[in-house]
Amino acid sequence: LNVLPSGKILYWNALEGTENVKTSIVAEYGAKSINDQTRLLDLAGPLWSKPSPNDAGANPNGYANDPLVPGGNTQANNDGALFCSDQNYLPDGRIIATGGTAYYFDPSVPGTDYGVVELEGLRNTRIYDPKTNTWAQGGDTNIGRWYPALVELGDGSQFIASGVQKLLKPVYPDRIEGSGSNVKETETLDLKTGKWTDNGAGGQRSLPLFPRLSLLPNGHVYYAAAGQSFNPFGQSYDEVLWNQAASYDPATKKWKDLGIPGIGTLHPGFRGSSFSIQLPLKADADGQYTKARYLAAGGVLGGPAPSPGGYIAVKDSAITTVDTTKGDAIETKVTGDLNQPRWYSTGVLLPTGDVMAFSGADRDEVASPGTEIPIKQAEMFDHETETWKPMA
Repeated sequence: LNVLPSGKILYWNALEGTENVKTSIVAEYGAKSINDQTRLLDLAGPLWSKPSPNDAGANPNGYANDPLVPGGNTQANNDGALFCSDQNYLPDGRIIATGGTAYYFDPSVPGTDYGVVELEGLRNTRIYDPKTNTWAQGGDTNIGRWYPALVELGDGSQFIASGVQKLLKPVYPDRIEGSGSNVKETETLDLKTGKWTDNGAGGQRSLPLFPRLSLLPNGHVYYAAAGQSFNPFGQSYDEVLWNQAASYDPATKKWKDLGIPGIGTLHPGFRGSSFSIQLPLKADADGQYTKARYLAAGGVLGGPAPSPGGYIAVKDSAITTVDTTKGDAIETKVTGDLNQPRWYSTGVLLPTGDVMAFSGADRDEVASPGTEIPIKQAEMFDHETETWKPMA
């Protein structure tokens, strides 16, 4: 969901076509899936309308699927899904969505609509204009990405990191150095030219899927040692490095290691499937913004290797402060626990500076689909007392 400047809401679904699966999503979805659909919601009605085109333009140039086993089942209406793209706001209020999913079988059962579904990351960039309710194609990234993270830099350009080129079988005959891991290359989109540029060797870093990234007051990009560990497959042979927080300097196009968050607490290191919310910035005595604080709560704990990591959700909550006057040095302190463990909860910052936590589950749903118990009661973090309280 994206709330637009008009107050209307842009929505797109995911996993479109699952209602047509009769036996197994793994065995059928390469053929039964279709591209996700977008809608515009006007709450004054309420009234739904369709953007044009309502699959966001899909993949007009076609997608060269790269199956390990030749002859995988592919079809034209599922190679441009918005599922697992990331989205962001452009400075003029438009919405950018980059990455996504192409579905196929690898391998397939010849002459049938059955096989083993593969999800491959897209290079597509699609831009939604709320003034005209239309989608348009932007420039392609250099590498396909499934579950990347976008960050708007200080000059309005877009920074993209991580994602995986293939989900289940990350072996790339044409890019063997990237096999067995998530995408290490990062790219930056120049809004004037509409082109993505690779940030070079210094910009490469092993990161989890959908890494928790944020812009610091000094223009650097902060990685909070958190993200999605897609159990039980993992994705990276070097995922132990995900325990290390880091910052990226767009000027030098280099990453800097910041150490392991939470050293000295009960649960240092990587936090899987938690949110990372930047709390309101506070100026120092000179009126400068030099520190940023990040609240993380719930998820599953990873160490020493994030995948498969923990299975049972935790109540842990902590705030990590990044001090830009000291080379982006980090310091973590424990806050009051959540009232309920939450795997993959959504955190929302309120105008008061408090934070709401919604939804989630009591365990890692990806590891054992259908066995998790949903968390239905929301709770709120009081930023002054640094404690959580359950809501109605």
